[in-house]
Amino acid sequence: MNYILRLVALCTTLLIGSCQRPALSQHQRTIDNDELVSILTELHLADAEAGANKLTDAAIAANPTTEYSRVFDKHHTTSAAFKETMAYYSDHPDELVKIYDEVIERLTAMQGAPQR
Repeated sequence: MNYILRLVALCTTLLIGSCQRPALSQHQRTIDNDELVSILTELHLADAEAGANKLTDAAIAANPTTEYSRVFDKHHTTSAAFKETMAYYSDHPDELVKIYDEVIERLTAMQGAPQR
């Protein structure tokens, strides 16, 4: 009987220990929030200009002649750092919503500003 109680206690301990929530993300946020807002704003403007209206992996490819590459160069980052940062935010959607709120604010302000 004592053996059974010890076995049940051990199984219970192992079961409870295995129920801990794993880390949400293996990815790192390599681009700070303010810089990411600027990058996303410019990428969406580039997409709108090209008529694509969405960010795609093909468009983000590290082709030095693409508008995306020019945006990354301007902000001293790479497509790999951008992808890693976006992978981080895919695991933290609440944070990404805040980033996009700022992007929308900037785009809305640009829309209302006089054209040059």
